[in-house]
Amino acid sequence: MVKSKSLKPLEKEFHHYCQTRYFFPLANAYRHNNNLDKCIEVLRQGLVFFPRYWAARVALGRALFEKGDFDQALAELEMAADHVPENLLLHRLLATIYFNRGEFQKAARYCWLVLFVSPQDQECLNIMNKVLEIQGQSSIQDQDQDQDKPFHQDKPLLSQEENLAEARKEKSNSPSPPPEEEIITPTIAELYLSQGLRDKAIEIYKRLLAEHPDQDEWRERLYAIQGEVAPALRAKMRSQQSDRIVQQLETWLKNIETLTMN
Repeated sequence: MVKSKSLKPLEKEFHHYCQTRYFFPLANAYRHNNNLDKCIEVLRQGLVFFPRYWAARVALGRALFEKGDFDQALAELEMAADHVPENLLLHRLLATIYFNRGEFQKAARYCWLVLFVSPQDQECLNIMNKVLEIQGQSSIQDQDQDQDKPFHQDKPLLSQEENLAEARKEKSNSPSPPPEEEIITPTIAELYLSQGLRDKAIEIYKRLLAEHPDQDEWRERLYAIQGEVAPALRAKMRSQQSDRIVQQLETWLKNIETLTMN
């Protein structure tokens, strides 16, 4: 915990230079001193002068989250999400908030962003396992164990001719079962993506869009997974004269695609 005495120099600097970035270390000191109200107050004052100070905005989102003001925390974190895609704390907080709100597709998406960089992140693994449980699937650890199980032969091996004869006999004696209806949802797509099955996730989103072509959010997500910037998003950014942001976003998405393929 930061002692009150150590806050005084920071407070003095902040009051003398209130329009500088001194507000950020002071806010962090208040947070470590368990004074979330002052932390939030100082961050909001500083962000008036430095609205694009994304590390400070993420810190504000975290402080609001820790105070229990989840709606305000979500607003601040979403504002920063597109600008600091490498910030794992931001994605972890968003995953937690969306999971608690019951928005499992978005929770899985942000978990994937963390697990892609840090596969052993326990907090996001716990969230993903809860989402899998809600979806009626086994946990990530159980799926890994199933893949590692050795093969056991319960029946004696048959020759190729005997296998063919047995198969024909079973086929003729038993009616064909009705085809199982596969359940596809955006959440399932994000779960596939979190396990590195990018092509499967793309396939599900394409099938969903074929049935629901009016779902623009799914279309935007498909573009993102494929490593493209959605046309609507590109037009919006360029209309705001933000070519630099477009280039940065496109480069990031291409890097994600390259890393996924490798």
